[in-house]
Amino acid sequence: MAFISETLLGVILGGIIAFVSSILVNLIQDYIKRPILLISDIITFWGMAEEGGESLWTAARITVKNQGGTAAEDCKATLIDLHDDPPIEMRVGWLIPKGDFTVTINADDTESIDLCAINPKGVLLITTSESGYGKGKIGEVGSTYPRQITGQLKVSASNAKQCVKKIWISTVLDRKAKFVYFSKPEDWPPKSVS
Repeated sequence: MAFISETLLGVILGGIIAFVSSILVNLIQDYIKRPILLISDIITFWGMAEEGGESLWTAARITVKNQGGTAAEDCKATLIDLHDDPPIEMRVGWLIPKGDFTVTINADDTESIDLCAINPKGVLLITTSESGYGKGKIGEVGSTYPRQITGQLKVSASNAKQCVKKIWISTVLDRKAKFVYFSKPEDWPPKSVS
């Protein structure tokens, strides 16, 4: 029976330890630098007029931040209405999306979701496109929506853990001209502004 010399055995064990260590170091590095998506608590509201300037819409924009060390790729945003079973999922558009409604959010950078808009008559438009708000069927680009929403806003990426946040969307502007909330309003569902 042939014995392996102590020197050769030391070289083999050293090689195995170095190989395993390099794999562990790479895994730890990837974990530390991974993209981390965060939906901001701040909602921006602004007014926009329809063609011809007839009625003023109030629109809501949400900011998503990548707090990680690498870019979050192919980010998609989805609004989930939990009213129905199964819940209705609607893709919502980014402020500047690619043709497939995805964006890349660089490390320590932000992108904005153009979530929805309402008009003075209480018509709620969900989902947007790079060409602005349109009108279509529920779940399509520029959908009108028949009711208030209690649901979730989900942002997912091909290389990051998804971020989900509870959301309430009203068809009525409150006294502060808001209609989208990340915490349930006391008077939910609101009836009208008095």
